[in-house]
Amino acid sequence: MKRFNYLLIIVIVCISGIASACKAPYANEFDEAVQELMAASFQSDNLELIRTIDVMQSYAGQDKLAALAHYYVAFGKWQSVLRLADLRASSEEAKRLLNEAISELKTASELDANFAEAYALSINCYYPLYILEPQKSAQFAAKVAGLRNKALEAGPRNPRVVLTDAMNIFYSPAQFGGSQERGLQRFQQALRLFEKESKSANPLARAWGLEIAHAWLGNAYLNLDTPDIVQAKIAFEKSLALRPDFAWVKNIMLPQIEKQMSGNTETNTQEKGDE
Repeated sequence: MKRFNYLLIIVIVCISGIASACKAPYANEFDEAVQELMAASFQSDNLELIRTIDVMQSYAGQDKLAALAHYYVAFGKWQSVLRLADLRASSEEAKRLLNEAISELKTASELDANFAEAYALSINCYYPLYILEPQKSAQFAAKVAGLRNKALEAGPRNPRVVLTDAMNIFYSPAQFGGSQERGLQRFQQALRLFEKESKSANPLARAWGLEIAHAWLGNAYLNLDTPDIVQAKIAFEKSLALRPDFAWVKNIMLPQIEKQMSGNTETNTQEKGDE
């Protein structure tokens, strides 16, 4: 159940998405193509996502950009799966896209054995497969465990790796090494690493980072055994401050929290009046 909740959180975050607040200057055409793919993905523009995946695919033959190009093609295909209205009803298409994404990431890691983010994204690609092919859960779990080891070995202080690990620890059952307390600690570590990350040193930092980390932390607070609405609101507000047009946070999560807090206030007021 926890693993399913993890998938739902990823789906909600990515379906709602992030739109670029303003068009930033790009270092080159590849960076611009990356930003266009991310904008299409985060804005749930399916037609534009298809187009930008094709554009990114054209860079896969360029030696210096090949590993990154394969990563972004995989990211786009993973996102395409998360946008399917009914995952199970579109299971064949979903499985095809996920397996293609995993293959792209395998190629990326073969081109760069230290590509920690490729291993981390591969892990995220396997979670929908747990739902689509539950009979292969043991097989998928073994692959995810191997990918986790490779990701942590290649990037023990990589913020995207640590964030993925935080999600895994937080939402996994205790018998499989999960812990909400340790998961929250791992989230905080990921936030600190994102804050120190150099956007010039890591091109992925120009695609996504701290704003999603705060949003995923907010969700974690809501999924505690005893939800912490106050801390969730703080995390979502930090996310929105970094990305004012983060639709999922702005239009869904914060209004939902505010409605719940307002309802709690009304209930408390009524109870006091009844005393």
